[in-house]
Amino acid sequence: GCAGLLVGHPMDTIKVRQQALGNVSAISGISRTFKYEGVRGFYKGMGFPLLATGTLNAVFFGVYGNCMRALHKGKEKPSLTEVFLSGCAGGVVQLSVACPVDLVKIKMQLQT
Repeated sequence: GCAGLLVGHPMDTIKVRQQALGNVSAISGISRTFKYEGVRGFYKGMGFPLLATGTLNAVFFGVYGNCMRALHKGKEKPSLTEVFLSGCAGGVVQLSVACPVDLVKIKMQLQT
């Protein structure tokens, strides 16, 4: 999770700024960010999501595992329905942590 965040965060920052500022091209957003903020500008708002990545994964897989245990009654292989329902439950519970983390991240990305 952390490696994906390190690689994808700079483009996420440009995307968020494009959405907030309106009609700004990606190239323009990249050049302005680099010109006025340097390389550090691409990584604004990354600290909080980096700290929360472990919690997000723990919440998701904890709920997923507990739901799978409750749904899977000793058969050899869980059905696709059991996997789907367990994944949905894990994702819904994970949102209680992920949404506030994303809100903080976006507010920090918009600071110039």
